[in-house]
Amino acid sequence: MRAGMAGILGASGGALILCLLLPAAGRAQTDEIQVYTAEINDPGQFSITLHNNYTVIGPTQLAFPGGIVPDHSLNGVPEYGLGITPWFELGAYLPLYTRTRNGRFLIDGTKLRALFVSPKAAERSFFYGVNFELSYNARHWNEARYAMEIRPIVGWRFGPVDLILNPIMDLPFQREGADVCTG
Repeated sequence: MRAGMAGILGASGGALILCLLLPAAGRAQTDEIQVYTAEINDPGQFSITLHNNYTVIGPTQLAFPGGIVPDHSLNGVPEYGLGITPWFELGAYLPLYTRTRNGRFLIDGTKLRALFVSPKAAERSFFYGVNFELSYNARHWNEARYAMEIRPIVGWRFGPVDLILNPIMDLPFQREGADVCTG
């Protein structure tokens, strides 16, 4: 095995172990499954992407009082993106929505994001970046009315195969029993 490949595999294993050791709250992503590839819009380019995730088999109990039952629910959001520089993109997710297992349609909130990446990530064998999202959440969606998500991006391309790590750290802006922003 070449030394370069061994180093990449070692770094990948270390990153995987780090992801597994993150606190459980950091792994509790409920709204979407999305892999960040560090590719962004060119400066001045605007895009709209529709994200939808359906939970075929999921928890049948509420995650918290007043929350949504994930089993047989559809979560989605239109994502709007605007390239600012070759390494920076601004975006918004709005509105986040859910169609519950009993057919109710709910508005879950909105998110603003800032994505910083290595330029021309699509042309690199190693790429990296970090995505920051600030969210405003409906009470049925998240116990914290306001929250932040930090998602590092580290990836390698091996011909037609990509290995991408996107550990997620969720940071609610609340103290016990109350949101920081509302008391």
